[in-house]
Amino acid sequence: MIQLYEHMEHAKIYRKFRPKAPNVVVEKTIQYLKKRTRLQNGADKFQLMVDVGCGSGQATESFASYFEKIIGVDASASQIACASKKFPHIEYLVGKGESIPVDDETVDLVTSGQAVHWMDFPVFLGECHRVLKPNGCLLFYGYDYIKLYPQFETSLNEEEIIAAEQKIKSNFLKTCRFHSRLTNIHDHYKGLFDVIKSDHKERTDNIELLADWTLVDVKNYFRSLSSYQTMMKEKLEDLKQTYGEEIMNEEFLLNHDPCEKFSRDLKNAWKIEFMEDSSIQVKVTWDHFMILSDRPHIL
Repeated sequence: MIQLYEHMEHAKIYRKFRPKAPNVVVEKTIQYLKKRTRLQNGADKFQLMVDVGCGSGQATESFASYFEKIIGVDASASQIACASKKFPHIEYLVGKGESIPVDDETVDLVTSGQAVHWMDFPVFLGECHRVLKPNGCLLFYGYDYIKLYPQFETSLNEEEIIAAEQKIKSNFLKTCRFHSRLTNIHDHYKGLFDVIKSDHKERTDNIELLADWTLVDVKNYFRSLSSYQTMMKEKLEDLKQTYGEEIMNEEFLLNHDPCEKFSRDLKNAWKIEFMEDSSIQVKVTWDHFMILSDRPHIL
């Protein structure tokens, strides 16, 4: 498994600015599970869910009301340390999808949001087969990069607004350092979907999640990306070599931060360069996709 998100400051940003699982994803998953397995002895909840690659647990919590116990597993100790203790029946453990820390045939649902591309997928599927009950199910889901829509008066028409946002966001993303595994997210796990061998599997695309943010929130979301963090680590080393560490105060670093350039360029394009980032209200959307499957066969 590829391990990222190791630093505490990165984990804190991730916790605050990454999205929860959309209600549609949760509801479709529970409906799928109910068709395939029965609640035991008149219970109103399923027994056990395991969320692999849970990060700091914001999506894990979306399933809290449907299970007697949930275990969130992530390879990053920093992410686990940032997980909320809001729900006493959710336990968070440091671990990997290639060796899920639960007993054989004990799990009703294995989920993984925006994470399976970091794992050895065939090994992970074997672990899912091992831990799932015979009628257990899988959920894998992910999302594209955010789209932004201004919530203020502007002289631009909608087409001009969208074109400017797409161009400036693309320029920003070109500065980031993308791991090759991220191509699986970019194609919505279509290749991984084909690898899953089971009696039944299905996928759903174009699930929209909305949020009301400021431009400050948008910058912090971009700072939560592993590709941004990798790029900034390289950039800081280059800046140290060029200018020396003693000059690298907060103002200096902000002037060399691509997130700040993204903000300046977007405000100029939207003709609102006079506004503070904290006062710029935007509608944020994520397009999600999801894959549901019965217990996978052994590959």
